[in-house]
Amino acid sequence: TVDEYERAVRNTFKEKAYRMFSIFPAQTDAEALKAAIQIKTDIVYGLPAFLLTKIVAENGGKSYLYLFNQKPGGLAGEKIGAFHGSELPYVFNSTQAYNEDFVNSIANQELANTMNTYWTNFARWGNPNGDELVDEATESLPKWTGAKTCPKCLYA
Repeated sequence: TVDEYERAVRNTFKEKAYRMFSIFPAQTDAEALKAAIQIKTDIVYGLPAFLLTKIVAENGGKSYLYLFNQKPGGLAGEKIGAFHGSELPYVFNSTQAYNEDFVNSIANQELANTMNTYWTNFARWGNPNGDELVDEATESLPKWTGAKTCPKCLYA
């Protein structure tokens, strides 16, 4: 319920609860459930990745972070939207490893091509932008500057 959600947020985030309510508002029980699931998802999956990226970047390492929110086609996309691991068909540009009743074909082929290029570059060069020798596939893509230069990232 909304009351349970508000109580849990206040108990968990104490004086910062107001900020959580501004990011994850809930006026109905359905909205409260959705907000609670999103908060838990961010804590379990998002926060550890962010903190690790932040530590690496602050210590002079190269660090890259992304948020994948493309809903997969099929029942999975309809029921739960983007989820942990749903980017893998885009990374490998293939849905062969998925049950077609659950995840259908790639819904955004341009995104799959882009992600496949970035990940291939990262695996080969340690940099999603590739090597200094820019190839045709990478040339037109936006450049990743790394987490330390991210204007939207919070480093407090």
